[in-house]
Amino acid sequence: MTTIVKSFGRYTYTDEGRGIEILYRQLYAKHFEASAHVTVSATDPDGRVYALYRARTGITTDEARKKIADRVERLIVGDEKRGDMGMKAIFGMGSAIVTNDWGATINESCEQVLETHYAGTPPLNLYDDDSEEDDGWRIPGLLSEDTNMIYGQSGSGKSYLGLVWGQAIHHGVTVCGLSTIQGRVLLIDYETTPAKMRRRLRRVDAGLGVDGEPMLYIPASVPIAQMIEPLQGYIDKHGVRFLIIDSLARACGGKITDEEGVGMMFEAIRQLERPCLIIHHTNRGDEYYGSPYIRANTRNLWRLRSVKNEGTSKLSIQLEQEKENDGPGIGNLGFVLEFVGDAIDPDSVTLVPQDASLVPELRKYMGLAQRIYAYIEETATHRMEIESIPDLLDLDKSRRATFRNYIWALR
Repeated sequence: MTTIVKSFGRYTYTDEGRGIEILYRQLYAKHFEASAHVTVSATDPDGRVYALYRARTGITTDEARKKIADRVERLIVGDEKRGDMGMKAIFGMGSAIVTNDWGATINESCEQVLETHYAGTPPLNLYDDDSEEDDGWRIPGLLSEDTNMIYGQSGSGKSYLGLVWGQAIHHGVTVCGLSTIQGRVLLIDYETTPAKMRRRLRRVDAGLGVDGEPMLYIPASVPIAQMIEPLQGYIDKHGVRFLIIDSLARACGGKITDEEGVGMMFEAIRQLERPCLIIHHTNRGDEYYGSPYIRANTRNLWRLRSVKNEGTSKLSIQLEQEKENDGPGIGNLGFVLEFVGDAIDPDSVTLVPQDASLVPELRKYMGLAQRIYAYIEETATHRMEIESIPDLLDLDKSRRATFRNYIWALR
């Protein structure tokens, strides 16, 4: 009797009668052509397990399946003409492993894996589901229980903001008045070193007023799509509930304008089955950079802009929510990120809320209603002056002339 089990994005085909197990992991399918990392194992009469085949290979075509079967069969049976007895002495001359039709076994296992993969999850009646509500280990209103992304210029405070949010989730403390659903966090870092990250986390802890074990940390260099198996193991072992990935370009491992490479990264994230925050950069023109497929796969997207307050160690931050698939979203948020203590080696990093419309350099990115309200609040008479409208609307030279002529016509 054979069985197929899907767990954590991995598919395991088991033939208990013959002592065969075939593991399919990192499965990736495009245009109905699928590939996976395949491990074929067999158990000898004493219960020892032998890996007979390990490789990433196609699993859709007859030719690809035949190559796997031939490799396994040659290893087991050997070549008597050359004096190679294979593994007959291990499993026994007449054992099920030696006499097995490996072509049929590989073909059957590939077919069952693909059927299971394409079938997806059977239909559910969510109201009849007695399992507990999965609230996702997030910051409600800020980070969802899905794929979140924040993007902005280099040096704009993205990484520190991610660390503050991550440590708040990890310790279950409020941040800027926002409640946090606690869960262990794993940071996958492509940007800095463990020594620098250790200092950053201590500063963030001091600002949040927390102590104890920080979020788990992996200094990464291999693209996410190639790390699925070990990451799944870490997530299982440590009970990780939320991921932070810094940053997207290196996690993708290729051109982020390439739809296939980006698609493989997001497919890998889906196989990790955890909500995450991805940190991403803008291009040299401070514009969104990369394939539209990135936006399509992100469920909650924040655009970050920041301004350094002259003469201080403060960074005024504006977050514009460009996408929220789980509701109407909350528009814009503002914060002040402050480095407290020594200018070179701060003691702590604090994050407090701020009305970003009060920062002139950030005001132009706010909604029109917010810009008008902020302007009126700042004037002595709390009234709008006609001469200020072109600046408020950030009109170019030609539009300013058109506006001026229109006003004169009204007069």
